[in-house]
Amino acid sequence: MGQDKALLTLGDHHTFYARICAKMLFVPERFLSVSPSQDLQAPGYTVVPDQHPGTGPMGGILSVLDRFAGRRLLVVACDMPCFTAREGARLLSLHRDEDALVPVVAGRWQPLAAVYSPRMAPLFREALNRGERRLRNVIARAHYRLVTVGEKEASNYLNINTREEFEELRRKFPLL
Repeated sequence: MGQDKALLTLGDHHTFYARICAKMLFVPERFLSVSPSQDLQAPGYTVVPDQHPGTGPMGGILSVLDRFAGRRLLVVACDMPCFTAREGARLLSLHRDEDALVPVVAGRWQPLAAVYSPRMAPLFREALNRGERRLRNVIARAHYRLVTVGEKEASNYLNINTREEFEELRRKFPLL
């Protein structure tokens, strides 16, 4: 991408991370995972520096799980600017005490917009100690459940990874 995706903005000039944070205010305990190079903040959020820098999303999720006191943590990546509060609430309502509840869109797991139990922390820690960073592999060793996402809700999981995807999003949704 060539720049920090959290700081990308759309037509309303809100950054991707601020957009997600504003939508997730319904969650009682909120955390913002940041890399050591980021200086991000959001009202009502506890900023959690990544204690495992360079390990990708798993390190950030583990850093938050280590501070989390609840029984289920909704994780939403900053590069999913179309993710809605409604979809977040739906995922939380579907959680039945699994270690992980993972949405599936068109056959693809979405572990960066999923619900995790604190019981995942030791599994993530062990994986990182072994040098493993693929969330799906670690989740597959846990008590997990997959939830199929219908076509109507699939846009929640639009993940922006390239400049081309970002420009396409701006064309499709100029007022976002």
